[in-house]
Amino acid sequence: AQPRELATAILVLHENVFASMPIFIEAVAESLAKTRLPSKGLEAAEVRRLCTRLVRAAAKVGRGNANRGSGDQELDNWVDRLDRCVFDDGRPGSERRLDWLETQACKRFAPAAREALGSSWMTTLLIRSKRLAWTGGKTVSLNSPKPRAAVRKLSDVGSTLLFDVSLQAEVGALEPDTVERALEASPRPAGALGPAGWSPGAGSSGARTAAPTPSRGAAGGRPSGTNA
Repeated sequence: AQPRELATAILVLHENVFASMPIFIEAVAESLAKTRLPSKGLEAAEVRRLCTRLVRAAAKVGRGNANRGSGDQELDNWVDRLDRCVFDDGRPGSERRLDWLETQACKRFAPAAREALGSSWMTTLLIRSKRLAWTGGKTVSLNSPKPRAAVRKLSDVGSTLLFDVSLQAEVGALEPDTVERALEASPRPAGALGPAGWSPGAGSSGARTAAPTPSRGAAGGRPSGTNA
């Protein structure tokens, strides 16, 4: 997608929503860094707004409200269960196939998640994980996303119009990316559908929105789940 099209599609997301999806920040920043960025005119102004949104969302990842989750206990619980599906059978730094992960999740908790989130349930959970990195392909990396590193790289290639002195100062003030501690495998009672202590009815019952799918190559079109 062209930078302005990317900006138009993504700017409907509030920066707090960005902060809850660190891999999405990383993917968008990396996509922009590989694109010929505008240096003047309305297109540059729109892309600068997106760059500003990325920087400020990256600063919030792992801090304050963003560190406490989405505010939806049940949704956060499903994300945690998804993380555990991977780390029960994998080591940090390795990879797992997406279809394998979906199979494992289906055995543990998927019916409730699919009913609440719809057909994009796996995407919605993956993109909110702070322990897994998935960029739209067939594999999931057992590494924490690195949104701040991606934003710094974008600022290095962006023009002074896109990253003026004040925004560069915000980039310089970004803390290193947080490496989330891997979940420890825990035994589950025989016959249990999910990890001990989890109930499909636990948590809140508020409406959830599907997350946009990250893509390092292109992100054209308006992402779903764009409530600010």
